[in-house]
Amino acid sequence: MTEVGIHMTEDGDPTVPLSEYEGYDWNCLDGVPSADDLFSVLSHEERRRLLWFLLERPETTVEELADVLVGWRLRDDDFVGEGERRSVLVSLHHHHLPMLAKSGLVTYDADSGSVEFSPPPAPIQVLIKFSYQYDNAVDVPEA
Repeated sequence: MTEVGIHMTEDGDPTVPLSEYEGYDWNCLDGVPSADDLFSVLSHEERRRLLWFLLERPETTVEELADVLVGWRLRDDDFVGEGERRSVLVSLHHHHLPMLAKSGLVTYDADSGSVEFSPPPAPIQVLIKFSYQYDNAVDVPEA
């Protein structure tokens, strides 16, 4: 008898089911970032928030992304100073968007300010959604 949630492979090795991840063709992930690059991208809260936003709105501008990030900061901090939006724009232009572009997750044109997101394969979309939801779950302010 096996424990609940544990399955046995044909050769008798125990495995944990992948539940919603079962059924993905893990061999067809052409053009996606390496695991190190993907997790490096996801290592910063603002990039996780950008990717979450881009799942819903894959064509946008740097200006709109700055507004979205400043809005999140307002929600988190209840106050955003005058220079905050400028700081967000600078970090988008010089750090976050180039990193996302290098990973291949977005196409970013610094001259026009356009940002395009080609939705990645389902496993990466699930990871983006999970990371955003995880942020919200663990960063709940205490009353």
